[in-house]
Amino acid sequence: MRDGQLIASVLAFMCDDCYLLLYEQSATAHLKSRVNNAIFFYVTHEALKRRGVSRVFLGLQSLDAPSSVDRFKIRMGYTPKRVGQRVVFHSLFSPFASGMTYKLVNALRQHYRNSNFLAKTEGMLRFYRQGNRFSCEPQWPERLNGGQGDLSKTEAPKK
Repeated sequence: MRDGQLIASVLAFMCDDCYLLLYEQSATAHLKSRVNNAIFFYVTHEALKRRGVSRVFLGLQSLDAPSSVDRFKIRMGYTPKRVGQRVVFHSLFSPFASGMTYKLVNALRQHYRNSNFLAKTEGMLRFYRQGNRFSCEPQWPERLNGGQGDLSKTEAPKK
């Protein structure tokens, strides 16, 4: 809280020995002061101190998150672990998820860089196409340089 206004929040729960962060949000006006990083670090660090918690699940790869999100988690000392995820469209929509549609959406995304809608649409089409191409083995995000899956850790980050 700052001046009576909520700056950031986290929704999390525990399942077995895993502490799952379901949703994090912060006020846009405070992003430059890295409130996301601070609350993320504090919550995960405190969770790993709890009896019975051996790991933290920080979520699946975002459709449109910048690579700095993954680098931040790795710099905190978390280790990536492979998990599978894919996008599936209803059979009425899947014919429209072609390579040509992807190229068009990607070109529009490059032109309209501030469009969250185009960023998410490009990500969904990319995940869909990768899932169909690599149905047995999910493709690992290139930005993690060959790491392995979700970002979780079995011990508290080193100070």
